[in-house]
Amino acid sequence: MIKIQNLSTQFSLKSKNLFKKNILKAVEKVNLTIPKNSVMGLVGESGCGKSTLGRSILRLIEPSEGEVYFYDNDILKFTNKEMSSLRKKLQIVFQDPYSSLNPRMTIFEILKEGLDIHYNYSKAESIDKSMDIITRVNLKKDILQRYPHEFSGGQRQRISIARSLILNPEFLVCDEVTSALDVSNQAQIINLLNEFKKELKLSILFISHDLNIISYFSDYIAVMYLGKILEVGTKSDIINNSTHPYTKALFSSIFDISKRGQKVNLLKGEIPGSINKPTGCYFHTRCPYAKERCSHEVPIETKISGTQSTYCHYPLNSK
Repeated sequence: MIKIQNLSTQFSLKSKNLFKKNILKAVEKVNLTIPKNSVMGLVGESGCGKSTLGRSILRLIEPSEGEVYFYDNDILKFTNKEMSSLRKKLQIVFQDPYSSLNPRMTIFEILKEGLDIHYNYSKAESIDKSMDIITRVNLKKDILQRYPHEFSGGQRQRISIARSLILNPEFLVCDEVTSALDVSNQAQIINLLNEFKKELKLSILFISHDLNIISYFSDYIAVMYLGKILEVGTKSDIINNSTHPYTKALFSSIFDISKRGQKVNLLKGEIPGSINKPTGCYFHTRCPYAKERCSHEVPIETKISGTQSTYCHYPLNSK
């Protein structure tokens, strides 16, 4: 459904030197394919560019270069009018349920806004559809005339999900949708998304730094570091047969009581800054297997199998 090729997004930052601009390369040359009716988990440390990638795919942030195909159509070439008509098919649920809902609008007005933009429903039809979607996210119909501040974080996130799904999208970006919630609400939100995925045949880009949730909910996993994808594959590929040292270290940090006493492959050193990135492989400054080549030569894609790719000069476990 979604195919991303060489996607890059960068920002110009203010500098103390008036004649020089700092360039922040938030996303660099990303290639990623998200199949229909599947969940692509996107994982990485804070600040690695996960949210920027999600928003760039939807053109909420305009990419600097690259291509984003939705059913073989490059949406980066769409006019504003064409993009506006496509929005109902490409939706997003934001991270913070406290700031993503307009506090001046009732829940009905929040849900109705998208319907007014994309469809020509009467008020009665909009009420029916709002009641239907709000009950499907396990909230009561009588909340439609209330305001966001009257609800908990978990309830607000359900409302945010309802706002996105009322338009019957085909592709959904979930940007850290569970990070502001307690464990109980996290489980409820994930189960809710899983139900909608099956019912609506949704494709989902699920952005998170929570490895346990990524491992549970995803069909495929992409691992990101300093704006680049380092490894991508099925859930089984990444968890059981990861070949990039960063992926290996990342997923070895998941707590598993059955593996007590086993040595954990911990990452050493601090993550480099996003402006002055290392040369060559960005991970070589923290990689226990780095060689001289890694410090100056950028890794290219290495196919491990039909479903798994890595960007490493010396993949682990590879034959």
